[in-house]
Amino acid sequence: MTKVLMDGGSSFNIFYVDAFDRLRISRSALSPFDAPFHGVILGRHAMPLGRIALSVTFDDQSNIRTEKLTFEVVGFTWSYNAILGRPC
Repeated sequence: MTKVLMDGGSSFNIFYVDAFDRLRISRSALSPFDAPFHGVILGRHAMPLGRIALSVTFDDQSNIRTEKLTFEVVGFTWSYNAILGRPC
């Protein structure tokens, strides 16, 4: 997946719904998450559709590593597919 923002200031990992849907994972796989978060949409809070743990592989030519990361899946779009925050 391309277009992933590394944001060390964010307190959670975000996955945008259009990118999530392209993975063809059923939305029933999302765990409920009913706490709103702030700072993603300027001046407004957002409510995630749910939470999911996904295996993510980080690699370059000399180092490959796969980690299981938890993402909050949000029901709006942005120019990125995902944001990796401090939990990453």
